[in-house]
Amino acid sequence: MKKILALCVTILSGASAWGQHALLPFNEDVYHQIDRLVIRHQPGEYGFQGVAKPYSRHQVAGLLGEVTPSHRVDQFQWEYLALDNWDQMDSLPMRESKPFLRYFYREPADFFSTKKKDFFVNVNPVVHLGTGISPGDTSFLFRNTRGVEVRGSVDGKVSFYTIMADNQAVWQSYIRDRIDSVGVVPGFGFWKPFGDNGADFFLARGHIAVPVTKHIQLSAGHERQFFGHGYRSMIWSDFAPPSLYLRADTRIWKVRYTNVFTQMTADVVRNPQGGLIATPFTHKMVAFHHLTVNLSPTFQGSVFEMVIEGTDSVNNSFTLNYFNPIIFYRALEQQGGSTGNVLLGLDFKWDLWRSLRLYGQFMLDEFLLSEVRAQRGWWGNKYGAQLGFKYIDVFGVPGLDLQSEVNWARPFTYTHINNYTSATHYWQPMAHPLGANFEEVVGLIRYQPTPRLQIIAKGMAARYGTDSTGSNFGTNLLLNYDTRNREYNNEIGQGVPVLWALGELRVNYMMWHQCFLELHARLRYLNQEGKAPDQQAYVGVQVRWSLPYRPMDF
Repeated sequence: MKKILALCVTILSGASAWGQHALLPFNEDVYHQIDRLVIRHQPGEYGFQGVAKPYSRHQVAGLLGEVTPSHRVDQFQWEYLALDNWDQMDSLPMRESKPFLRYFYREPADFFSTKKKDFFVNVNPVVHLGTGISPGDTSFLFRNTRGVEVRGSVDGKVSFYTIMADNQAVWQSYIRDRIDSVGVVPGFGFWKPFGDNGADFFLARGHIAVPVTKHIQLSAGHERQFFGHGYRSMIWSDFAPPSLYLRADTRIWKVRYTNVFTQMTADVVRNPQGGLIATPFTHKMVAFHHLTVNLSPTFQGSVFEMVIEGTDSVNNSFTLNYFNPIIFYRALEQQGGSTGNVLLGLDFKWDLWRSLRLYGQFMLDEFLLSEVRAQRGWWGNKYGAQLGFKYIDVFGVPGLDLQSEVNWARPFTYTHINNYTSATHYWQPMAHPLGANFEEVVGLIRYQPTPRLQIIAKGMAARYGTDSTGSNFGTNLLLNYDTRNREYNNEIGQGVPVLWALGELRVNYMMWHQCFLELHARLRYLNQEGKAPDQQAYVGVQVRWSLPYRPMDF
């Protein structure tokens, strides 16, 4: 880790003065607003390259400068994004600022901000206060988050962002069951028990971003990544916790090339109470290359490669080969004696008729062509895929959007000889929350009847298989694939059959910028062979300020 930080500092210190380009943290709701603007207005000669997330704020500001909102929903979303990225905009919406006690809300989107010749900084509180009930659950369900978000720049060259928050929470029983089974709070890292059924954990993310040249930007820090156009990602999603990373984004002509080098946690140690013991955890390294080409303003195609390497040593570190920025360098890696796990793939998106987006993703872990042709269900044919669409302003209704996708992954996909080379981080999948050995369908409806009110309905269902005692059917990504149950006749859903479904409804009202009052209802159904069906409901209310909604849909 020290070597990576030293390299980050060395590279960032030599950056040129091309203006600062902070990153816009990934937020499902905000990024959907960006997708709406891109689909509707198809900006730029070469289109908006929106597969590698998070985006730079400069990129978003460039998009806003190219589009003209066509109705009040788009206008409000345009203004929301413009106010949130005011330091990157050449011009701002005509909205009068009304400072509170002279020092607060001098900018409409910021609780506190100051801008001088050589620097600017803004500060926002981070709050998530929520509670609810789940019939049959006697625990008091709540989440209590308090913290601060800080963003700014120095000398117009170096931008920075950080969010820090203390959290205590008692979730629904299915989430508590997940914590008990894997030892980790989904989406977060280190934690301690809180009360009888709760978790106490700290949220800390942040980065520094510097443009090296006009077309190359470097960023480094501790953040989440997301690659893909769908609700899920079949290669790298934001489900797992943030990780230490160095990222280079190169944008030239129709091409965007992204390199990410990151250190992830391979193994953790639990205490008898179920929490984690504060001891040095073993690490693994990931090198990721993603090459995108906009073949037209509306069609975008990408190829990617991920290499995961690690050993059961606390001092495990990158070799210099991993900093090779050239995509598909497996031959060089093997020449160095590496036994790492390599995943390859491609994704695409196609925007049609200013209302429809088709998208997809294919991830190849391993295969043997002769076995594919033989169709014998060989265990080593490991791959996953996604196919979906977004349809905005359905039937001409402004603000009514529909999204649907299917995702599937064969047994043993993402697995390797141990959890030092599997596609996991902090014992959690890097890609899909269900791991492997599943097929899933997802549907979302978003409706914004008024600028400040949004209704989001989500439904998803999946069929997958779990392991029986002493058997490995290819669902658990932490198991060595050499312990597999059989060589042939492997198919999706093998093992103990499970049917899973989840429905969710959110109604949120934006009281002021980035502050939402939200009503939330969820119904989850799980039917595992040999057990009684489990059905759980939840109804709650929450206030979120400067913190995105984080789904627990698994």
